[in-house]
Amino acid sequence: MKKLYMVTVGTSVEAVCSSFWCYVDEGPRPVPDVICFIPSDETLKFIERLKACFNVIAGKELVFKEPVVIDEADVEGSVSSVVKVISRFKEEGFHVVVDVTPGRKTMSIAAYQAAIKGCADEIVYFHLKDPTFERKFYPLIPRKVRRLVFLKR
Repeated sequence: MKKLYMVTVGTSVEAVCSSFWCYVDEGPRPVPDVICFIPSDETLKFIERLKACFNVIAGKELVFKEPVVIDEADVEGSVSSVVKVISRFKEEGFHVVVDVTPGRKTMSIAAYQAAIKGCADEIVYFHLKDPTFERKFYPLIPRKVRRLVFLKR
């Protein structure tokens, strides 16, 4: 079964990459085949850089779907947009993972609500216990201060 990984995109590229890196390193196999970013208008500019990082982290060429650009202040509209994407991929037989770690709180809340409404298979959160390591990449964060949390499995 193919796996779709959806992730909100905030202003910290490190947070987006570290969350995915942790999922690839510590999460269930297989590594996702398809990636769908959920940026705002402000963070859309990071997508090309994130694609390059994700390919290196995965150790393979991933398929990137069109980003789902959301208005971070419009939670209901964002939920609706993300649910549509989740539903489409579920209908195509994908295992859907939604990562709610990066981005503004409203983006994470919308992604979480969409994951529940759209019946995503997994909802993950990269928990950083020490803010000293914010804006650091996953391999530079000690194990004792990070944890991959499955909000739904």
